[in-house]
This record gives sequence, structure tokens and C-alpha cells, in this order.
Amino acid sequence: MQSWHPYPFFRIIIPFTIGILLAIYANLSFVPNKTVLLIITSALLIPIVAGYFITSYMFRWIAGVFMYIFFASAGYSLVIFQTPKLDQNNISNIDLDTNTLIIRITEPITEKANSLKTVGKVEWVLEGLEQKPMSGKVLLYFQTDSLAHHLNYGDYLIVHAQVSEVSSPGNPHQFDYKKYLSNSGIYHQAYLKSGEWMSIGKSKTNPVFQFAYLARDKMLEVLKENGLTGDEYAVISAILLGYDEQLDHELRDKYAGAGALHVLCVSGLHVGIIFMLLSFILKALNRKKSLRILKVFLLLVSIWAYAFITGLSPSVMRASIMFSLFAWRESRKEKSNPYNILAASAFILLSIDPYMITKIGFQLSYAAVLAIISLFNPIYRLVSVKNIVLDYLWKLTVVSFAAQIGTFPFAIFYFHQFPVYFFITNIVVIPLVWLILNTGIAVLVASVISNALSAKLSILLYAMLFGLNGAVDIINDLPFATVRNLVLYLPQVALIYFFIVLSGRAFLQRNTRLLLLAFLVLIIISGSFIFQKIQILKQQKIVVYQINKHSAVDIIFGNNAVCVADSLLPLNSRNIEFNISGNRVWSGVNSVTSVYLQTQLFSERSGLPDHLQIFKPGFLAFANKRLAIIGRDFEKYRPDEPLEVDFVIIRGNPRLEISELHSQIEFKKLIFDASNNYWNIKKWRSYCDSVGIIYHDVKNDGFFEVDL
Repeated sequence: MQSWHPYPFFRIIIPFTIGILLAIYANLSFVPNKTVLLIITSALLIPIVAGYFITSYMFRWIAGVFMYIFFASAGYSLVIFQTPKLDQNNISNIDLDTNTLIIRITEPITEKANSLKTVGKVEWVLEGLEQKPMSGKVLLYFQTDSLAHHLNYGDYLIVHAQVSEVSSPGNPHQFDYKKYLSNSGIYHQAYLKSGEWMSIGKSKTNPVFQFAYLARDKMLEVLKENGLTGDEYAVISAILLGYDEQLDHELRDKYAGAGALHVLCVSGLHVGIIFMLLSFILKALNRKKSLRILKVFLLLVSIWAYAFITGLSPSVMRASIMFSLFAWRESRKEKSNPYNILAASAFILLSIDPYMITKIGFQLSYAAVLAIISLFNPIYRLVSVKNIVLDYLWKLTVVSFAAQIGTFPFAIFYFHQFPVYFFITNIVVIPLVWLILNTGIAVLVASVISNALSAKLSILLYAMLFGLNGAVDIINDLPFATVRNLVLYLPQVALIYFFIVLSGRAFLQRNTRLLLLAFLVLIIISGSFIFQKIQILKQQKIVVYQINKHSAVDIIFGNNAVCVADSLLPLNSRNIEFNISGNRVWSGVNSVTSVYLQTQLFSERSGLPDHLQIFKPGFLAFANKRLAIIGRDFEKYRPDEPLEVDFVIIRGNPRLEISELHSQIEFKKLIFDASNNYWNIKKWRSYCDSVGIIYHDVKNDGFFEVDL
């Protein structure tokens, strides 16, 4: 145990995290009574305290074991107590069909393409003349009108609209927005048309958040007034103030492809720059103890004011807590252990919100910082650089490599891509971001003193932002800048991190046994990739996607696919990316041939694989399965014998009766895709239920997939 003494928070963060993950990813299948859980967790303290009075070294381990069990139980209990749907007064536990709700707006209003968006907290539910207290967050979308534009944080609303549960993803490997929101305690959403809500006054808002929101809005206005527009305004809003609503999809993709997306998310880099700038300005206060306390106070106030203004993202909170702990210990002239500080910040954050561990930003942030702390010095010492400029570039390169080593498994797992020139990006981007952040602060400060000075600084700021965007464009356009469509499963992610730790320790300790063990893990990882590739090459399946008002069917064979879709689908690339691309990436598809239902493509063979047979317009065969796609252009006929197929897909609201279709085509399963309207599907389902026809409703039940 002696080696753990310098890292007390590392000792407790591991079981604490295990307890949290167990509660979250077990889907809370075992939820004991909260009082009982609290008693059990508290009782675990007894053997821990008793263990410190045991004099025999042989039995001292008992206290340590119970300490780990206690913190695991504490983590589990924390999730139970902080999961809103387990509260009996939460809106998840009542029928909301006929109720009127009183909701308080808890976040600033953001403008979307066709609506206004915010989050509200349900305070009361009205049932007739009775008013009952209620709890729960609701994602609110408002129809854009003059009244909605005047809504603000803290407003109370009476809502007379349908509040529905957030739907699960309708397609395989699609972003699970329901799970994402549930990890923030949001299970319901509502679209409020004009007239379905009414503002009834303002609540007593949290003054800290109120100040932060007003300050951010004022600063954004200052940036606009100084002529910053377009991509430059979008980037400075994100870099300086953490406001990313102006970042469009194309701009995000460019920064992601160049490996610079992290600069658009206010993180430890930004907080570190603020901390260093203020430390330099307040350097004179280091002379006396009382002045050092004043310096720490000013640093803490400034760091946390910036954290609140930029939205308190996990990475900002982690950095703010870390720098706060460093500042406090340095004021006492105590030596700080970076590993312990890092673990302490994680413990504090997870104690505040255990679900923060599910945030991608939290995971990437801690992985990056842990890798930098562990690997910077060993890698930096490999090369001795005398020149100051070259030494600075070498340090940037080392930090970039260390951070990339720490984050690339998670980055590939979530984003399926790897920026090849990340080291070039960071050498160029980080100094620019440092200059942009400081110049942006100067613009905001100058706006209070002199509008003319602020305007002149804004010209310089615009030039820097233009240069940053240009540099990202150049790097993103380099050959092979981004390796895309990479897939890692969670066990592979864990194995890769295990390999990194083993090989790192083997390198630092010159330990041959650890090196051999790392090599064994590498063989297992390689074997998993080979097995994964074999499975991809063997696969044959048909997927009917759920895309509202559209038809899309992927016929996947090996790493190739034929997509049969309506001709309007390609006009909306976001539809394809959001609904289809995820499944193609996870399926290992690297070649797609598209054919469109409104053309005569079914009579043409160009680009189609030989084993995909077309024997009638709209009818095709693949892997000994026959598929019929029936639309408005379906020609009715009276065959001597019904045509036999395995699956019939009905699309585009054709005017037909299922009984009539069944007399012409004999099928095993009927599929209604998402291009059909609600009323037609309801009529067809009713008939199928009455006669026992097996069917799948893609519009309401999600995608249909059959493995051949």
C-alpha cells in the first residue's frame, strides 16, 4: 500500500467510478430502497474505522477492502439518488396526455433553423382545479414568433401541449439522442405552437447563472458590433465564450478533419491560457503571504467566472477545479502531485454529477491530461534542443503526441476518424488560439474603455481568425489528411488502453516482462481486428431505414452495398449522414452503389453486382431471398399463380388494399417504410392484425434488418 500513499484520490476514484458505471450501464435494473441503500453504504464505514485500530499488520488489509467497497457503494448510491426518473414526482411516472403544466425555463433560448429551443423544469401539474407539485426536465421547441423571441431564462410558462417521451433512435448505430438526453436528466420533449403556451411571469433565478448568461450575451453583442461575421464570428464565439450555436456542420467537419476540433470547445487549453495570463499580471502579489492569498482569490474568481460564462462544460469544470487546486496548494508553497490533483478534480465533478462520466468531453479531457502528465517528460527528454524557438516547437509536438496517444482510442470509437496531420495542426493552431484568445479578451475589455480602440483590435482579431480558418482549410486539404470509417468496439478500446499503459510502463522501467505482456495484448488486439474483418467479408443483410418521408434500403454484401432509395434522398446529405452512415461505418462498407426508385434503373445492370438479380421492375433477388418494392407505380395484374417473394416493402403511399396485394404476391413478411403516412399505415396494420399477416412498421417501430 505504501506506493499508493501519495495518490489518495487515485485510490478512491477507481472503486467510486466502478460503482457509478455499474449503476448507469446496468440500466438501474437493481434499485433498492434509497433508505436501505443509504444505511448499507453508511454501515460500510464501521469496519473501515475499526480497521485503523487493528494493530496486527496481517489484518490491516481488511480496512482497505471495505474502503474500496464503501466508495463503490457510494458511487452506485449517488447515481440512484441523482436519477430524476426514480423520483415518484417525476413526469416520467405520470400520464401527461390531458394535463396542463407549469414550466420554468432553466437555460438560455437558442435559435434553430425552424424553431427556438431551450430546456424547462416542470414545477406543477394542473389536473382540473387541483395543482400538484411535479419535477422533471423537458426539452422545449417553440414555433418561431414574436412572443417566443422575448422568452428568457427564468420565465414561467403555462403549457397546454402534448409532452412526449424522447424517442429511441430509429436506425442501427444512429446517434442515440434519447440516451444522451437521459444522461442529463431529460426524458421528455414538446413542440409548442403559438397559442399552446403563455408566459406568466419570472421566477427568482440563480443570480450566478443569470449574470453568466447576461454577460455572455453582452460579449457576443460586442463582437457583432465590431464587425465580426460569418465563420470568423462563429469561431471566436466558440473559442472565447463557448457559444457554438453559430458553428455549421461544414465548419465543424473542417476542424475535425484537421484535428483541431478541440479548439472550438472551451477546455483546459483555454482555461490554462486565462490562468497563465492572470498569473503573469498578478505576479507582483507573490511577495507577501497576504498578497499571495489575494492573488489566489482573484485567480479563483476569474477562472470560475470564465467557466460559468462559457457554459460549465465538463472539460472547463475539470480544468477550473484542477487550476483551483494547483493555485491553492502553491499559495501554501506545498508541492502538488499532478496525478492526485487530476483524480481529486474527477472525484469532485462526479460527486456533483455522476452522469458526467458519460460525456465524451469528460472522457477525452481526462484521457488527454493523464497522457500528457505521464508521457511528456519521458518523450521530451529523448531529444535535447538548445534553440528556444525549436525547443518550444518540440514541446508543442510532444504535448500533441501525448494527448493524441491518450485520446485516439476514444476518438475513433466515437467519431470513426483519425487526423493524420494532428501534430502539424497543433503547432500552427495552438499559438494562433493563444493570440486569438488574448486579443479577444482585449477587444472585450477595450469596448468598455474606448469603442475606437476596440474596433481597431477587432481588425487584428479578424485577421487572426481568417488565418486560423485558412490554416485549417490547408491542412484539411492535404493528401490523406483524415483516415475515415474506422471502427473500434469497446473491448478493443479497453485493450488498446491496456497496451498503452503496459508498453509505457515497460519503456519507463526497462521491464522486459511488461514488454512481453504488452506484446501479448497487441497480438490479441490484432486477432480481434482479423476476426472483425472476416465477419465483415462474410456478411449479407438487408436493412430498411427509418427516414421520415423517404425510402432507403441497403443491400449489404461483404464491404459493399447497393442502396435502393427515392431520388430526393441524396438532396439532403444530412439525412444520409445522420440516419444511414453510422450503420455503413460499423458494417465496414467502403463502396456504395446507389439506384433510385423513380428511374428505370431496375432494367439496367450498370454498377450492380452479378449476384443481385432483377427479374421484374421493382423486384429483385439477393442471397436466395426475393424482395419486392411496391410504390405508386405498382402495376396491378391478375397472375395465374401469385408471385412468391420473401419480403414486400410498401413505400410512397400507393393506392392499394393489402388483400388485393396478397392475391397477386405471396410473401412471408410485409414492411411499411417511413415514406408512408400515418393513416395509410394504420389502415394496413389493422387489416394485417385481423388476418394474421406478419408485418414490420418502420415508421413507428424503427428500422428493419434481416441477416441473410
